[in-house]
Amino acid sequence: MSAVPTSASRLSISTRLALWYGLSVTLLLGLFVAFLYVGFHVSLHRDFDAALAAEAERVAAILPGGALAGGSPPGASAPGFVQAAEASPYAVHLIGPDGAALFSNGRLPETTPHAPGVGDGAAYHTHGDDEPVRTRYAEVRGTGGRTTGWVAVTGAESGLHRETHRLGWLLALGVALGVAVAAASGYGLARRALRPVSALTEAAGRIGPAERGARLPTGEAPHDELGDLAAAFNGLLARLDEGFERERRFRADAAHELLTPVTAARSEIDVALRRDREAAGYREVVGRLDRHVERMGGLISGLLALSRAEAEGPPAARETVDLGALVGALADRAEPLAVAKGVALVRDLTAGVVAHGSATDVEVALENLLDNAVKYTPPGGTVTVSVRPEGGEAVAAVSDTGAGFGPAERDRLFERFYRADDPAVQRQAGSGLGLAIAQRLAERYGGRVTAQSDGPQRGSTFALRLVPVESP
Repeated sequence: MSAVPTSASRLSISTRLALWYGLSVTLLLGLFVAFLYVGFHVSLHRDFDAALAAEAERVAAILPGGALAGGSPPGASAPGFVQAAEASPYAVHLIGPDGAALFSNGRLPETTPHAPGVGDGAAYHTHGDDEPVRTRYAEVRGTGGRTTGWVAVTGAESGLHRETHRLGWLLALGVALGVAVAAASGYGLARRALRPVSALTEAAGRIGPAERGARLPTGEAPHDELGDLAAAFNGLLARLDEGFERERRFRADAAHELLTPVTAARSEIDVALRRDREAAGYREVVGRLDRHVERMGGLISGLLALSRAEAEGPPAARETVDLGALVGALADRAEPLAVAKGVALVRDLTAGVVAHGSATDVEVALENLLDNAVKYTPPGGTVTVSVRPEGGEAVAAVSDTGAGFGPAERDRLFERFYRADDPAVQRQAGSGLGLAIAQRLAERYGGRVTAQSDGPQRGSTFALRLVPVESP
């Protein structure tokens, strides 16, 4: 059951990038603004408390030590205190030892500080409901250092709160504007950065089966990851075109190769049916038909083997094969055919050469190489099979003194259905698939098949090169 796409997944990449960008900016700015706001708030209160403390100490220092003797309010005995209290920007109260208010400069009349208690003379006190105020106490000491009262300096905190609230609103407005600008600019940048993707998408949508050879435009793609993406897609399209062309040629060649024996068989049948024949004549016709059918069977078997070799990927399990033992067994099987043709079969096998690969697949590959060598070597010639380690590879080679090939043919030897125009090659029955099958099987195990010849009619060497198994 397919999942129903969410609303977020239906948004364009540009919108999602802008939203994530805006969310990130909101988070970062929010943390910065919160830190700034708290720091400013704490700093304002710290400065306010310091100002209250300094004012309380200043006013209390003016009051003579015996001014509160008997708990009476200061009068003519402390004119400097009264003058300083009335000039203070804060509310100043003088509190006696019994907690009674002895003096007030008249500011903040609704505020009446209480005595802080002995031992808390330097404490702060916040009080008030409608308008919070902050009070700082300074002890008044008489003779002998005894506390005779307190000077209370009180200031309203409403000004501080107005400043912090104003700052909070300004910061919130700044965050909102910053996020809006960041989201808009992020959306614009994303749209501009993804514009080549839209162009590539439109171009890719226009490429259909009939537009073989079409490519994505790279003019609008920048020299960055998007440009690399466009180049990679064009490389993929080129490889697909090559694959389609190979398949087209393969179908055409396969149809031609299969049609040839079918046409020949039909001709034989038509000729045989034109007149009555003796039994021997019919046997001759049936024999020729059998050869045509055998050719078709061999061609179909080769096609199936090539299809399997190309379809299967690397093997899941690492198999190993003893090349010396396998090549020796193949040579024993091919020797009767070589002797019947008058071809000498020579062995040069090094024991203990083990390679990575399936014994079945390696046998098919080597059998094709050995069959070609015997087939295209004339009577009196020699076929040599050898196994040896060489250059970090496990090599099984088949050399012959047969048809050979020139440099121009070297690159085409492993093409499907390719057969050289040499009459010595064309006289022999074959499908042109043996070398292609051997190469694909070797590549499946990380190996290869190489071909070498000094020229036409000067023999050739085909070598299966596999990854060796290292000795313990």
